[in-house]
Amino acid sequence: MRAARLTGSQEMIRAKAGPLARGWPALTILLAYGGMALLLSPAYNWPVIDSWAFAWSVRHLLETGRLVIVDWGAMSQLAHLGWGLLASWLAGFSFGTLNASTFVLSLTAVLASYALLRELGLDRGLSLLGAGVLLANPAFVLLSYSYMTDVPFLAWMTLALWMYLRGVRRGGLGWYVLGAVFAALAVLVRQNGIVLPAALGAYLLWEWARRRHPFPWREGMAGILLPALALLVLMLLPRLGAMPARADILMWVERELTIGELAGKLFRLLLYMGLFLLPVTAAAGVGMLLRGGGWKEAWKPALLTILAGAGAVWQFFHPFRLPYIGIWRMMPYYPAVWTPFGTGSPGEWLTGPREMLFSYRFWAVITALSCAGAGLLLWPALRRRPSEEGWPAGLLWLVVIANLAPVVLFRGEIYERYLLVVLVPTAALFLRAVQREGARPAWALAGGLLALYLAFSLALTAEFIGWNGAAWRAGERLAGQGIPLEQIDGGFAWNGWHFADRLGQGEGASEAGAPAYMELFPFITRQYVVSFSPLPGYEVVGEERYWSPLRGASGRLYILHRAQ
Repeated sequence: MRAARLTGSQEMIRAKAGPLARGWPALTILLAYGGMALLLSPAYNWPVIDSWAFAWSVRHLLETGRLVIVDWGAMSQLAHLGWGLLASWLAGFSFGTLNASTFVLSLTAVLASYALLRELGLDRGLSLLGAGVLLANPAFVLLSYSYMTDVPFLAWMTLALWMYLRGVRRGGLGWYVLGAVFAALAVLVRQNGIVLPAALGAYLLWEWARRRHPFPWREGMAGILLPALALLVLMLLPRLGAMPARADILMWVERELTIGELAGKLFRLLLYMGLFLLPVTAAAGVGMLLRGGGWKEAWKPALLTILAGAGAVWQFFHPFRLPYIGIWRMMPYYPAVWTPFGTGSPGEWLTGPREMLFSYRFWAVITALSCAGAGLLLWPALRRRPSEEGWPAGLLWLVVIANLAPVVLFRGEIYERYLLVVLVPTAALFLRAVQREGARPAWALAGGLLALYLAFSLALTAEFIGWNGAAWRAGERLAGQGIPLEQIDGGFAWNGWHFADRLGQGEGASEAGAPAYMELFPFITRQYVVSFSPLPGYEVVGEERYWSPLRGASGRLYILHRAQ
């Protein structure tokens, strides 16, 4: 394929730029991560969310030399376990080691995002802005402090896309091979990583049909074959009994999606993207409007915002049931990182009713901001048709579509963290339009919004780590008193870590009022319970305190004993 080359003037400017002029964005990212680590250490020593399952497999592999994947997560996770094994070999096994290993890949993902945006032809400031919107995202920050698969998957996917784009723009088979290696690692963390090589194949086919050049068979094979083989092996392993049956990706595909359901999913995803990319779109939009004559264009984003608002109003009067929360009318549309209770929901990771941290008014404001962000995000689509500028915007569109398709067609619960993988490609498409217009973002607004997002994200993460740590200490205290583990409900992560090899085994139904996760542990008698609040039929026998940044006060968990 024909590779785009730098012009002579661009080469001279790049050669004359000093190391500091070239490297200040990377230095900014490194300093941000240093500050994050100082404010909140990633090396805390307990599991959160599903990380207990991955940590258990790593420890089992270290102790026995046998790979056993817990029958809980549906992701492939093989490369994820390998990364944890490497970290444990270097620093010793602990939850802190595994959490810190993800923090390293989080930094890698943001640096790779910046390099990707530079490869696409964006200047340093815009590239840093696009990478910053990922760095400050609440879901990304929280998951960066855990041994979950989302951030490692994103890191390998971003590196793969960067290598693919270097191959497309500069030529050279080696870039496609490197991209394939990183894409295969992504597939070996989460199976849907195959969408990136699929997008590359579609792009090569599109370029061949458009330009009538000889089809690039060598580039296609180099970029696609390895991750395709990785997926094929992963699809065979569950059928051979070597992996849990839930790891079969085909069982999660929704085959009966109606037009109404499809429209609803796409609308909700649009509002999430509008909120997550608001620091980019708001700053760039203000910059374009302040440009000479820019106010003549204001009616377009305003109209799109009104249309998004009308959709949100329709959604408000057609309430839906949000898992673990109940009837709900506005953002958040999907549970996980953002809920009315902070992170997580009652009955999902710890028993007992929990006080709402975010009121209905808060979510009304968030929904309005999401509508405004959606309008700004779609604004470039109503502007004049862009001319081709030497880098493959088509590949970015295919990457966004290919990554959203599994989310839309997913049969299980949708979590907002699934959208992280499309943040940077979507930001790139938007920022490309900004740069093409010759407008400069309102940098003060961009910096202020990113700082606000990051501060909120760190507070949300500290809150989450805090109460999880309190729950872990409470369970440890009970176990230290000689109480059998089968009598302790210490929450989802505690129960999962101690009974990973007995998950789903045993007979009997959970007691009335027990959280949903207890269906996985029917053998736990719940004589002792760690809870967010006192429960009927139990007496309080202890407390565990933690600091709550979102409340600005001390929070507490209760240790309960079944009343005689």
